[in-house]
Amino acid sequence: MSVVVVGDHGAVVGWPLVIPDEPPLVSILLHKSRKTLTLIRQEKSFSINLVKDEIRACEIFGRPGEKKLERWDQISRCKAAPCITLGDASRVVGCIYGGSSRWEIV
Repeated sequence: MSVVVVGDHGAVVGWPLVIPDEPPLVSILLHKSRKTLTLIRQEKSFSINLVKDEIRACEIFGRPGEKKLERWDQISRCKAAPCITLGDASRVVGCIYGGSSRWEIV
């Protein structure tokens, strides 16, 4: 299971779709009215975190609410992008807006 983290917010997105290209493209499903999509458009960067504890991820990030990252507790800065990651994620993909409706994976 994957959790998108943008700013001080996170949301469960299931599994992202990776599309081979140069640079690679990532597709995540978000409803147009979701806070997560609005924040991604504002912040211009986010992380996709493959989490080990799926039940806990659903409890914290699977429903509306505030202070989700505080409840998760383990967070850190992304290494190659200006974003936050879940500290105990087994894999993290940092994404930065690349212009022309494209996001760059870093």
